[in-house]
Amino acid sequence: MAIPLSDHDIEALLYICTYGLTRRSSNQQGTKIDSWMLSSLGFNHCIVSLDLRNILIRVSMGIFNDDDLFHLRIFNAICCCHYQFSVGYGRPVAIDSSYADLHKLILQFPTATVGDAIKVAELELYELLAKESGQDSAGDDSYYESSTSSPILSFSSLTEWRSSWEKIISKDITQGLNLSYYFSHIMKGRRIIQEKGHQDDPTLPLAYNTACQYSFEIINRLLELPESSVRGTPSFHLSQIVYACATLFDFLDTMKPTERKMSLNLISKVYWHLNKSGEQINVATDTIARLIRKLVELASNHQPMEYKQTVGFVGTGSITEQYIRKRHIKRRDSQQQRRLSVEDLPGLAKGGRVPIKESPEPFSTTPSSDVEFQLPDVSNFENFEDFFYDIFKPEQAGL
Repeated sequence: MAIPLSDHDIEALLYICTYGLTRRSSNQQGTKIDSWMLSSLGFNHCIVSLDLRNILIRVSMGIFNDDDLFHLRIFNAICCCHYQFSVGYGRPVAIDSSYADLHKLILQFPTATVGDAIKVAELELYELLAKESGQDSAGDDSYYESSTSSPILSFSSLTEWRSSWEKIISKDITQGLNLSYYFSHIMKGRRIIQEKGHQDDPTLPLAYNTACQYSFEIINRLLELPESSVRGTPSFHLSQIVYACATLFDFLDTMKPTERKMSLNLISKVYWHLNKSGEQINVATDTIARLIRKLVELASNHQPMEYKQTVGFVGTGSITEQYIRKRHIKRRDSQQQRRLSVEDLPGLAKGGRVPIKESPEPFSTTPSSDVEFQLPDVSNFENFEDFFYDIFKPEQAGL
C-alpha cells in the first residue's frame, strides 16, 4: 500500500481475484490465490487511488464522465468479489460499510448498462448474506414452507431481493445472478441442518429438500450454458457448482435409491460437461472437474468426504490471456453494451414471488442402501449417454 496503484493495476488485481489468474509454466502447478485477501487489498487501493469522494460530488452535481464510470465499475466488482469470498470462506468482511452507498451510484450514469445493474444486484445479495452470517439460521430473516407442490423453505429476504431485481435477473445471460440466488438457498438450508440436526425438528426435512432442490437448479443451469460461457466462468461460480455437487454427495445417505442414482447421474454430468468444456483452454474447469470426480469416487467407495481434500481445488486455476480478451469483447458486445432502462431497476420492479423450477420429486430423510459406482475416463467415450451407460451397467439397474 506504500505506492498507490493506477486504475489499470487495480483492474489487474480484479481479474486475478475473479478468475484465479496466475503465471505458470508447463512444469509448474501455479501459485494459489487467496481471493478474499487479494480483494480486500484491492478495496484499499480503490479508496486510495480512485478518488471516490469526488466522484460522489460530481454525480450529485450532474457531472458524468467515462473515467468515473470506469472507476465505479472496478470498485463495485472488487467489492462484490470480496463479499463473495467472505461468504464462501466464512471470513469477516474487510469493507467499511460506510462505502456501501457508493455501489448504486453507477446506476445514475446515463451510459450505465445492464451489466452495471447486474453487478449492483449481485453486490446487494452478497452484502445481505454477509450481514446474516453472524446470526443464527433465522436471525432477522423469516423462513416458511413454500406453497409449491414440493415442500421447501422460502426466505423472506431472498424472495424480496429476487422480486426487486426480477427484470435484471432475466437479462443476465451469464446466469450469475440465478446461480447466486440458488447458492444462497443451499447455504441457508445447510445452515439450518447444521444447527438443528441433533433435534427432532419438523423444519429439517424441508431444509434437506431446499438444499437438494437448489443444488439441482445450479447443476441444471450449468448444463444449459454453452461451452464458451462455461470456459469464462469466474472461479467463485465454479466453486458454487462444486458446492452443489458436494451437497448432493453429503445427503446421498438420506435419499431413496432412485434419488441417489439421479444425484450421481447429475454429478457425473457436471464432470463430463466441465471436462469437455475446459479442454486445453481453462485449467480452472479441469480442476473443478477433478474435484467432482473425487466426490464420485468417494461415493463409490462409501467414504465420508473430508473438506480438507478440496482446498487444493476450489478457487485455483488459470486461464489464457487470449481467452480473456475474447470473452471481454464478447461481454462488451452483449449486456455490458446494452443501455440500462430505469424501468428495470428495483424501485419500479413489480412485486410477487418468482417460482423456481421444481426438481422431479422431494427427498426422503431416511438412510438407504449403498450403491456401487465407478467413474470411467471421459476420453474413452464419444457422448455422455455411452459414458453414463458404462457407469450404471444393466446389473446395477435396480439401484
